[in-house]
Amino acid sequence: MIEHHLDIQTQDGLMNTFVTHPEENGPFPVVLFYMDAPGKREELHDMARRIATTGYVVVLPNLYYRKTKEFVWARTDAGMKAMFEMTKHLSLELIMQDTAALLDFVDGIRCCQQRPSWRRRLLHERALRVQSRWLLPRTNRLRGLDLRRELTHQTR
Repeated sequence: MIEHHLDIQTQDGLMNTFVTHPEENGPFPVVLFYMDAPGKREELHDMARRIATTGYVVVLPNLYYRKTKEFVWARTDAGMKAMFEMTKHLSLELIMQDTAALLDFVDGIRCCQQRPSWRRRLLHERALRVQSRWLLPRTNRLRGLDLRRELTHQTR
């Protein structure tokens, strides 16, 4: 397995990211592996390694990079409070911006399978699926962002 700890440029700074993939027989399909609330940690690195052994490039970003490079979660009341405080700094809009940066990054890696327009289609379909599942029953807006209009504009 090949592993890299990289800083990927985003609109808001450098996002530290763990990337792993097999050594031979590429190019490989890409898995964007998003962390859960406790953050990017060794347990998720192990999961990424297991996925990569089956023939994928796995990209695990630290979505808390705007606040800290390394969030260490403690399984205590104070640790839970700190974790929930970190999650308040994330939004669907920020995660979509980070996803665009990750997709730009994987577009430039030789070991990744390239498909025409997969990036545009992925961003559009995933965001609309999230919006229809979580937002439409309540409202079409998330913090003033109309996802359908915004993503249609961005993907043209």
